[in-house]
Amino acid sequence: MEGSKSITLTIQNSNILDRVKSGAYYVGEATKGELLEVAAMLQASADDDTILKDFLKEASSKACNVLQRYIGTTSVVVTALTVVFTTAATVNFFAEGSSPYTYPVGLDKAVTDYMANYILREWTKPIPATSNTFAEKVVRNEQTIRELACHRMKPNRS
Repeated sequence: MEGSKSITLTIQNSNILDRVKSGAYYVGEATKGELLEVAAMLQASADDDTILKDFLKEASSKACNVLQRYIGTTSVVVTALTVVFTTAATVNFFAEGSSPYTYPVGLDKAVTDYMANYILREWTKPIPATSNTFAEKVVRNEQTIRELACHRMKPNRS
């Protein structure tokens, strides 16, 4: 894209998976009184990392699409330790409190929340009401990403 600059956002996989495991633990604990077998299945552990990493790749792709929609052409690379988003941002991309050509302050948290809630939505599909709760959180996280991504520099008139 002409007049664009590449910016990079790196998120540690452990940050996302720790949030997922914590969320799954609390969902499982809340479900124990009703469905003991489902509750045990919902509580994610290190044994479930292979499945969770598949969900992580899917969530990374979805987050990449969101960033691309609101900021600019975005690519994602998922490694063993990190998820790296690289975006060709428009020339006037800027957020208050950030220097030009960096992601807005708070966008890393919003993307992390989006990905964690997306994974939890997929993980909790055996309980539709809980899955729907996480689906609503994903929508709210996307709204936050959109709000943060829509800031632009004021035009420079000469």
